[in-house]
Formats: sequence, C-alpha cells, structure tokens
Amino acid sequence: MSEKSKNKYKEKIGKSPGTLLYTGEGSTKETVITLISYNQEKIVSSTCNKLEQLLPMLKPGYTNWIDIDKIQEVPLVEQIGKHYGLDGLVLEDILNVDQLPKLDDHHNYIFFTLKMLSLEKTGQIRQEHVSFVLGNDYLLSFQEKPGDVFNSIRKRIENQYGRHRRKGTDYLLYSLIDVVVDHYFIIVEHLGDRLAELEFKVSGKSDQRLVHSITELKREFIYLRKVLIPLREAIRKLSISENDLIKEENTKYFDDVLDHVNQVIQDLEAQRELLGSVMDLYNSSLTQRMNNVMKTLTVITTVFIPLTFIVGIYGMNFKHMPELEWHYGYPVTLGVMFVIGLCMFIWMKRREWL
Repeated sequence: MSEKSKNKYKEKIGKSPGTLLYTGEGSTKETVITLISYNQEKIVSSTCNKLEQLLPMLKPGYTNWIDIDKIQEVPLVEQIGKHYGLDGLVLEDILNVDQLPKLDDHHNYIFFTLKMLSLEKTGQIRQEHVSFVLGNDYLLSFQEKPGDVFNSIRKRIENQYGRHRRKGTDYLLYSLIDVVVDHYFIIVEHLGDRLAELEFKVSGKSDQRLVHSITELKREFIYLRKVLIPLREAIRKLSISENDLIKEENTKYFDDVLDHVNQVIQDLEAQRELLGSVMDLYNSSLTQRMNNVMKTLTVITTVFIPLTFIVGIYGMNFKHMPELEWHYGYPVTLGVMFVIGLCMFIWMKRREWL
C-alpha cells in the first residue's frame, strides 16, 4: 500500500458505514464507461463518460456489459449505484481497493469482488481491485486502472457463433472471473521461476542481497495467499447460490473455476514450502561460511601460539640470557620458529583441519 493510499484510508476512520471514499491512488484521467450489448444476432459497442450518455445506449433484451474504468470519480460511481439500486456498503467496497475478495447476494443483484493480477513486461506484478455487479440483463464491472486481462473475452463475444452470444450475464461473469483466475497460474509460475533462480544463487555463493530477494518473494507469496483463500470461499458461495440470476445450467462453470482456484492454492503452498527450504539453505550456507572463516582464524591462531611464546621469552629484559650474545642466535631462533610453524601446518593438514 502506497503512502497516498494509507493517507486516504485513514480518512475513513470514524466515518459512518457506507461513506464513499476512493482509497486507491488518484488519477487525473477521466472515467471511461464502455458498453458492450449483445445477443445471438447482434453486438453493439460504445463508450462514454457520463451516466446520462450511457442510459440511452442500453438495449432491452440484450446482455449489457458495462465496464467502468478508473473508478476515482466517486460521484459517478454513486450515480450508477443509485440508478441500479446498489447498497451503500456495496459502493463502499467497490471504492475500497484494499477490500479482500467477497460475495454479497442481494437477491435482485449479486456483488462480487476480487484482485486482478497480471505480469508486466518488466517482470513486475500488476495488481488491481476489480468488482462485478450481476443483474438480470446487465453486468457492471468496476476497474481501478486502464488495461485489463479481458481482451480474450471481448474477442469471444465478437464471435457470433460462440457460446457467449447464446448465454446470459451469469456466463459472462463466469468468463471474466475465470480469465482472472487463469492469470493467477501465470503469476505463480513466474514466482516459481524466480524461486528457482534464487535457489541456484543460494547454492552457489552467499550474498546479503539474497536476503532482500527472499523476503520480497515471501511477501508476494503471503499476499497471494491472502487474496486466494477468500476468493475460494466467494466462488464456492457463487457455485451453490440459489439466486435466480445464476442459472442452474451454468453452476458447473463456477465449479470449474473453483477447481482452478484450489489448484492455484496447492501450487502456491508447494512454492511456499520450497521457499522455506531455500531460506534454510541460505542460512546453512551462511553458517558454513562463518564456520570456514572461524576455522581459518583458529588455525592461524594455533600456529602462532608457540611462535608468540618464543618471542615472548626473548622479549624479557633479563641480563643473563646466553642466546643474546650468541652470533647465530637470531637466525637459529627464526629457523626454529619456522620449523615449528611448518610442522604444525603439516600436522593439521594430515588431520584434514585445513
């Protein structure tokens, strides 16, 4: 969460439930509303910026997908909520970008929110708060930022003989949720590649920068788990919903999405366990490196102990020391010290202490 988001979230403290406040980062760009209306015979697409421009474009008897892009304009979101009779708490969750995935069944409409994740060319994970409102002949989608992962769905809608053109808004909701979940597989696979790279680096040479990389990766795993666990529960409720907006023939598709979410969670848990092993490997490598350093220092100290003893003896200020007057005393003493050090080195080498 950025500093701007934190400051905006603090503004919500103490406010009454249903107070509308966008908690994400601000944008100077104007909200864009995209309408795709279609049935089996015809498809019509248009864009506008105001609710007054949108309403005349809606086509009765069609499946109307209304995509509201850049939800920073709170008054517009409030107008749309009033027109479709959305509860104030629902609108609050739409504007709260930190809201975890959830499902609210309001009988005449269903509210569903989740996190849309995608992988940018730079390798960064792009996250976005996305909300859906499913009605009788409409589906509202609210997005934070320009760009999404729904282009494949738009292309499938354009196919006159495709399944989308024969089915209603509940199938459209399934398709949008499904493509978001499919991108979770890409994210988990990307994190797995980063984890494998870290494992290779850790097994090679310890580096303090690896700690930062491991910590960052661990934080991303925690975030993924935080959004996947409630998403699984929300989709499970959606798959067993008795609301007439979800046709019985389409519940199997939501069951399929639920299976995909479970698989993503299993893959994520496996990666988390491997990350723990990588961290243990790094700690073991660091400990081994420290042990090698201490071993080297111990060997050096051990070699110099007897040499220091000899130097200490001849450093005493006694007047009657026979070797002091001997012509060969100095070179003989150095030779003895060298032989002692060499013998100790050979002895430790044979014992494989070096």
